[in-house]
Amino acid sequence: MAAIRGCTNDSECGQVLEGTSCGCTRDWVARLDANTETFYELVDLAGELACELPFISTCDCPATDGYSCTDDICGWNYI
Repeated sequence: MAAIRGCTNDSECGQVLEGTSCGCTRDWVARLDANTETFYELVDLAGELACELPFISTCDCPATDGYSCTDDICGWNYI
């Protein structure tokens, strides 16, 4: 996960990882240049194995102004 979500500045972020939350602007955000294929394969495998995933969030869609790199992890820039 760190390989696809790690960042050093805001401009690196912006690929929404659909299905990682129940709130539209609570989905995780990855680097723009990240290859997310392996991530989604692992999510599918975890589902098949009945593993719990850390995709727990508030089910809302707070307003955002793009993406941010906070504590070296891509995310939303909530306003």
